[in-house]
Formats: sequence, C-alpha cells, structure tokens
Amino acid sequence: MSGGYLRRSPFFTLLPVVIVGLAAAFIISRCNREPSPFADTITTPTRPPVIAPRPAASLSPERPALIAVAASSSLPRSPLADNLNAPGGTARDDLRLVRAILDLYRERFGAYPAFGDNAQLVNALAGANPQRLGLLPRDAPAINPATGELLDRWGTPYVFHSISRLTVELRTAGPDRVAYTQDDVISFAGTPQKD
Repeated sequence: MSGGYLRRSPFFTLLPVVIVGLAAAFIISRCNREPSPFADTITTPTRPPVIAPRPAASLSPERPALIAVAASSSLPRSPLADNLNAPGGTARDDLRLVRAILDLYRERFGAYPAFGDNAQLVNALAGANPQRLGLLPRDAPAINPATGELLDRWGTPYVFHSISRLTVELRTAGPDRVAYTQDDVISFAGTPQKD
C-alpha cells in the first residue's frame, strides 16, 4: 500500500473534518460545564423600567437653546435673517430666505449641516460648526430665545427634514399652526426651485 493511495482514500479527505468536529465538541462540552464568570451579575427585571418623558430640548441643562460660540470677526452680520417674517412678505418669501442661508452653509462646507431638530440646525447655522461661521445671527428676530428654534411668521417652529446631505425639506405650518395640513408651505433646499 503506497502513500499516494492513502492520500486519495475517503478516510484521508474526511480526517480534517473529523478533527475539527471533535475539537468543537470538546470546547462546547467544556463551556457547558464551567459556570459563567458573569452568572452572579445577570439579573432579570421583574417589570419593565418606567421611562420618564424626555424634557423639551430648551429645558435640558446639557443642551442649551443656543450654544455659546464666539462670533467671527471676519464676516459681517448677515441681513438675511433680519428680513424673515417681514410684515410685507409672505411665507414663501421667508422660505426663500431660509433656503438662502442654508445654501450659504452648503457652499462653504460642501453639504448641509447634520441635525436632528430645528434648534440643532439653528445652532449649526449660528456658528456651532467646524469653522465657527455664524451665517444666522443669534439675535435674529425669528429665533425664539427660549428654545433656540427658528419660527415662522405665525410663531410656529419651522419643520426641517434632512432628506440627504444635499437636500433639506423646509416646512412652515401655515396660519393654522399645525404642521402637515393643507395650508403648509413647503420648499426644498438643494433642489431646483420653481417659485
């Protein structure tokens, strides 16, 4: 019997599989016999935990309404935000101004800011960004100083929805002050506009 016959035999080809299987069985049996070092620390709750309602963003001490950022002396104050909610204007005019501010940010940074809500977007536009660039003055009349949110002409916070890094939906709740109803005015930053 030569060595070549042994290498071609079914036993020789199955030998590695058998060895691995035996090793796995040994390891599994050892794991099942030894108690877990974490066995005493695992507890099962008797009832689900009660989760307190999350306080409003403006009331959280960890997240002030507007993050204090030193103003950039190299850029003059932008007048765009001062014209928001002007008496002779319309909601569509206001959305054009907001879109212009967002477009300035995109032009400078290559994308719109990442944000979760209105106040976070305002913070990014007001200077909480990598270059400390304040495109939206912190004392703009349309910013609610208590919440740090940008308000429409009816005193309702704008609804901003990030569709992508290059597109943001802008929505004002309209005269009924309820978002996602018939009188909402909607625009998009980052897409061609028809208005």
